[in-house]
Amino acid sequence: MISADARCRDKLQLPEDNSRIFVLQRLRLADHKPLLLETSRIPYYLCPGIEKYEFSKRSLYATLAENYALKIDGAGETIAAVILDRESEKLLRCQTPAPGYRIERIAKLASGVICEYTSSATRADQCVFEHDLRASPERGSGISFELKFVSNDNQK
Repeated sequence: MISADARCRDKLQLPEDNSRIFVLQRLRLADHKPLLLETSRIPYYLCPGIEKYEFSKRSLYATLAENYALKIDGAGETIAAVILDRESEKLLRCQTPAPGYRIERIAKLASGVICEYTSSATRADQCVFEHDLRASPERGSGISFELKFVSNDNQK
């Protein structure tokens, strides 16, 4: 656990006097190659004791649902083209400078409470984002979409 900085407090809508968060950083692989560096931040008051779980062997979302009755109802993501920072380049085994994507996700419970802020860095040379756009009756005339992360190796 750490105290959230001002940016993270703002993203998670945490009060300054209750700003402890659980931080989980994972390196995501495809075909044994690093593709995505993901840092998830969860308000600790929602999941006290979560640090005892071994997330190399279990899903974060399954843990939140099964052990804390926290079921994510939806999330919004922002994807931006960037030049990766040095730490991301090193962990993702990239040439310098390396183009990539910065992905930020805010997840909410059905009550509207923000339960996760995740930021990720991914290699632009190794991934493709696919969007599946569909009519969404729940949203009136709007559309919904599903985002898939696909390795470039699968695009041949």
